[in-house]
Amino acid sequence: MRLGPRCWPVSFILRSCCGGPAITSSSGSTRGPCACSRERRAARVSDGLANLRGEIDRLDDELYALLTARAHVAMKLGVLKIAEGRPLRDPPREAAVLERLVARLLTDADGPLTADELRRVYKAVMAACLSTQRRSAAR
Repeated sequence: MRLGPRCWPVSFILRSCCGGPAITSSSGSTRGPCACSRERRAARVSDGLANLRGEIDRLDDELYALLTARAHVAMKLGVLKIAEGRPLRDPPREAAVLERLVARLLTDADGPLTADELRRVYKAVMAACLSTQRRSAAR
């Protein structure tokens, strides 16, 4: 019978984990995984969490830089709108941006966000950029 990782005898786990002999009962059966295997498993999970959190931090830094750049462009756009006598808010343009991004989402098979989640995020981004335009116009 071929044994896979999920059904390896405990003696194999004990030897591969801590290098010691298998713990067997008087009936000859082996007992559950040793403490060091649980500790190593917990350490691997903890390392995995730290790595993923590091990746999230890096992505957050990129998002921050992109949001800041977007807000700066929105401020310049606000100056031009005011100079041309246009309102700062442009609902048809906002709808077109959302439509374009949702269409992109629908063609991206790997995208985990729903269309509603994407809309909520971008509505918040657009609202923040509109606020920067208003503050810039008030100066």
